[in-house]
Formats: sequence, C-alpha cells, structure tokens
Amino acid sequence: MSSDQYTLDKPIPGYQCQMAFIATTAITNAAKSQDPTYRSNFAGNMAKVLAVPGFGLMPFQYIPFGEFTRQPELEFDHVFSRVASGDVSDEALFSFKCAGCKAASYTLAALIVAGGAAALTILTEGSDIVVGLASFGGVSTSAALAFAKGLGGAIASGVSAVVKAICGWVGLC
Repeated sequence: MSSDQYTLDKPIPGYQCQMAFIATTAITNAAKSQDPTYRSNFAGNMAKVLAVPGFGLMPFQYIPFGEFTRQPELEFDHVFSRVASGDVSDEALFSFKCAGCKAASYTLAALIVAGGAAALTILTEGSDIVVGLASFGGVSTSAALAFAKGLGGAIASGVSAVVKAICGWVGLC
C-alpha cells in the first residue's frame, strides 16, 4: 500500500461517513504534531480533540466515549501508542482509518444496541437506523437493511461488537 492511498485531502472512494473522515484526520494530525506533549496526551483527550464542528460529540459524551476507546477489544491502545510516537507509516495510517471508523460508528452502534435484537425484526428500508447505516456505508438502504438484520449476535455482545461489525462491513477494519 502506498502512502498516497491514505492521504487525508479527500475521502477514500465509497467512504461516505464524514465523521469517520474527521476522526481519521484528527488522529493523523495528532500523530503528525511536532509537540510531543500533545501527542502523548492525545489518548487521554481524544474526545476533546474530536469535539470539532461536524463530528457530533457533545461534552456530556466525553466520559462515555473515553471509556469506549479504552475497551481492549477495540485496539485503540495501538493507535494511541502510534500517535504518541509520531508514527505516520502506511500501516499506522490504515490503523487510524480503522480507529476513525470505530469512533464515528460509536453513536450508531449504541442506538442499535439500545433497540435490541428484537427490534431488528421490525426494521424497514425507511427506518432511521437503516438509513444511517446506508449513509455510513455508502450503500443502498436494502443492503443496509440486510446487514442490520444480521447483527443479532453482535447486539448481544454490546456496542464494541456492533462497532467492529460495522467497520468490518464498510471495509475499514
């Protein structure tokens, strides 16, 4: 993979989620920062860094979002260590895109889990969750509905599992 595949001046083709792009940009900019203190503090302040216009993370969400990023199964710790070291290799940039997807899909995944597996049976192509998934994945609502209906097992495992499923589905992790 060449580094030009991971430039941040434009989204990846088919990469429809603006929030993931904003998160990826913020993470990459933190890694590129010449200020080692800023880079090392990024892990503790990721929510504040992402609290920029367009990302949609409100101050009351900082603590739950911070707890979310510390869940070992989401592997944000690897991203944080790369940011702290200033690593902007191709491999690091790919991990930043995955982290951006995980950060951006947090709210959508939480809504899906809150609805529960039983709610999957009543979803339609016009349901807000399905429309949100379609927008996130840059796919049709029928494709998003088919994906959503298969999330029952992930829902039972919680928000982290749904986040991983979403980001795997869109091909960013």
